[in-house]
Amino acid sequence: MNHRISGGQIFALLMTGRLFTMMTYTPYSSEISLYAMLGTAVSVLAQAALCLPVIFGGRKVAERLSQGLTGKLFSLYFLLFAALSAANFMDFADKAVVQPAGRVVTVIILAAVSAYGASLGAEPLGRSSAVVFALTAAAFLLILGGNVGEVRMIELPQGRGAFVTAFFEDFSRSGELVMLCILGKYAADSARGGFAAYLAGKLIAALTATFFIGTVMGGFAALTDYPLLRLGGFSGNFARMETVYLLVWAISAVITVSLAAFLCAECLGFRRKGCVGSVPAVTAAVICAVGFAADAAGYKGALEWAVSFPVTVFLLTILPIAVIAAEKLRRPAKNKG
Repeated sequence: MNHRISGGQIFALLMTGRLFTMMTYTPYSSEISLYAMLGTAVSVLAQAALCLPVIFGGRKVAERLSQGLTGKLFSLYFLLFAALSAANFMDFADKAVVQPAGRVVTVIILAAVSAYGASLGAEPLGRSSAVVFALTAAAFLLILGGNVGEVRMIELPQGRGAFVTAFFEDFSRSGELVMLCILGKYAADSARGGFAAYLAGKLIAALTATFFIGTVMGGFAALTDYPLLRLGGFSGNFARMETVYLLVWAISAVITVSLAAFLCAECLGFRRKGCVGSVPAVTAAVICAVGFAADAAGYKGALEWAVSFPVTVFLLTILPIAVIAAEKLRRPAKNKG
């Protein structure tokens, strides 16, 4: 491969996925408190510790993980994670924003654009993600910035049970973190800074959003499906920026689904068989169809379970450690031979 993804592109890819998840699903929205913020912080620190084997394992570990049985497990995870992202976006477009076209049109457009994005590959997606992240971050900051004058510390509840809820929910909604395991194949040798920047950015974004939702919306946050989006309405910006917000999050959905579809096809080994662009494109279309069908049939909960805390820990930490251990055991055997 002639081109590698830089640390900045890694950061943009992963943070775009994180901000998209925060908009279409805000964890612990029913118990937003100082304890929720603490639970989120501890969760991100735990994630940073658990992804160390992947970060320091480098390209060689990523190559191993993308092949054989482990590759099939990762491909299944990426398919289900992206299907859940597509289903969440369809719900978001249908419920949070006026959507006269309906979900069928939404899923068709998402599938078509994501198929094209997936066919391009990791490096072009990395380049385009910088612009998408800038737009997504601008929308995020606009929503929060418009509410600076509305912050009321008295509105922030103190429910202690939110700590555990926030810890596990934030971990379970970190599918982009699992992408680190395979993205290492395409990362430049100096890209580790991008991983660290992503974890720091994720922590800052989550804590800031939780703080503003709790202090501005108070108990009302528990009554809405998308508290972060509704926060824009409190500042008066949302009525004027509704179309812009939807467009920005639609583009971030495309990046998330496209990257997951590409990695899914990669882990199935189709690139090694010469199917460079067509299979990732078909994979993206299948992912959107699965998300649409699961949502329509009421099985979105099954997709959420498939990307839950234990599954994330297994793929992010246990499998990489097993691969590293197996490699170390194989070296002495080769030396003896």
